[in-house]
Amino acid sequence: MPIIQLSDLPPPEKGQIGWPWTEVPSCPSLYGDTIYWPKISIITPSYNQGEYIEETIRSVLLQGYPNLEYIVIDGGSTDNTIEILKKYSDFITYWRSEPDNGQTNAINKGLKLCRGDIIAYLNSDDRYEPNAFFVVARYFQEHKNVRMIYGNIIHIDKNSQVIEKVKCKHSCDFERLLSLNFYIAQPTVFFRREVFEKIGYFDEKLNLAMDTDYWLRVSQIFSIGFIDYPIAAFRLYPETKSASRETEYLEEFLLIFEKIFSQETLSKNYRLKSKTLSSIYLSAARINLPRGNLQKSRELFLRSLKIYPLNFLSPLIIGCYLSALLGKKFTKFSIRFKRGLFEKFNFLKRNFS
Repeated sequence: MPIIQLSDLPPPEKGQIGWPWTEVPSCPSLYGDTIYWPKISIITPSYNQGEYIEETIRSVLLQGYPNLEYIVIDGGSTDNTIEILKKYSDFITYWRSEPDNGQTNAINKGLKLCRGDIIAYLNSDDRYEPNAFFVVARYFQEHKNVRMIYGNIIHIDKNSQVIEKVKCKHSCDFERLLSLNFYIAQPTVFFRREVFEKIGYFDEKLNLAMDTDYWLRVSQIFSIGFIDYPIAAFRLYPETKSASRETEYLEEFLLIFEKIFSQETLSKNYRLKSKTLSSIYLSAARINLPRGNLQKSRELFLRSLKIYPLNFLSPLIIGCYLSALLGKKFTKFSIRFKRGLFEKFNFLKRNFS
């Protein structure tokens, strides 16, 4: 695919400004002296995301990357998605629209088609940030032993306004991922082709936690690297798939647990087994907490505590449990306590600095 310029694409609608509508990245220093840029394959699974998919598509095409393959697998959308795909069909390497078995199935369809040296998938309501592909490709070229990378993420709302910029943790490994307290932002993940060739496809029995399952499988075999750069933006809004399916998340994490600890090398590691199972219920408790499901959250916290009490040595976890136990009373106390500390800090700063 040749480098696509802003002027090559259909003009944006009125009011659509900034990246990736009216602005494109410009960072010549990222090119360096590199002669060959590895082929990057991006897969976008899609279903009825016509409100956002055009922004997703443009954020891929306008990276200015010279060796790109872009595949869109749509599940038979009934909104304006097909209209948008036809609008950009001259710039997309391959797209199809047909009924499928969900997002994981769509990703796997894309994996069967892609030919890139570096592979990633981007959902049809998220977007890449400027220069992401050059940053990723350069990192892989400079770190030959790394097989998968992830980076920082920006959370945006329905209107693409920034909610927060999240600095992710680095030093990722298998045991840290098992704790479920280690955030790898899916839109920032890229992996070398050999990862897919060795590990295979995403597990189609999973619809919500298939990425966590895949990262765990990768971390058992390969080295994972971190790039301190905002690679992508993840859209948060009430209708998003992960917003209100707490029970399904728990069920899928338990499936992953059974799969991992059925391995002969891990089946008798009772400490790690208990710690992981406790972390699963702990994660489910924390997911239920902001939804206001306090009773369910308390039950899950207690279940987690019985399995592996040492998980509760963290002040953050203790705070979450007290929130579930006391509800709004603890939340109000916590706010007053933090406000009091802040006022005392400012007083000391004014009078003694």
